[in-house]
Amino acid sequence: MAATLANGGVCPITGETIFCNPNVRDVLTLMYSCGMYDYSGQFAFQVGLPAKSSISGGVILVVPNVMGFAIWSPLLDELGNAVRGVTFSKKLVERFNFHNYDSLVHGDLNKIDPRKRPFDAIHPTDNDIFCAAASGDLEALKW
Repeated sequence: MAATLANGGVCPITGETIFCNPNVRDVLTLMYSCGMYDYSGQFAFQVGLPAKSSISGGVILVVPNVMGFAIWSPLLDELGNAVRGVTFSKKLVERFNFHNYDSLVHGDLNKIDPRKRPFDAIHPTDNDIFCAAASGDLEALKW
């Protein structure tokens, strides 16, 4: 389920469309705003990803357009969320720049971005080319 939501409603195993895109957007929005019970606001600040917990100890965590996680740990905190699920989510965004706002221009450069392809580091982005052209930097345009 988490991987299908992360994949825009398309099952990554079968390729079958399970949910239409507007429904996925709405579900992820609800998960982000209230999926972690009374901890949802704090979770949004600390983790910044859509998640849904259950009182049985399950948590699904979605990194949109990347992957989904299903986490189970029976130990619950005082708000009814899986302790290890919350801990895993926090550690994930400490290491990788998956938080909704980690990808801002001057973000934490010490975090790993697994979405970046090796090709991106070698070739200039469109923005680099446009800026070089606008400033008349002919050397930057010679590649």
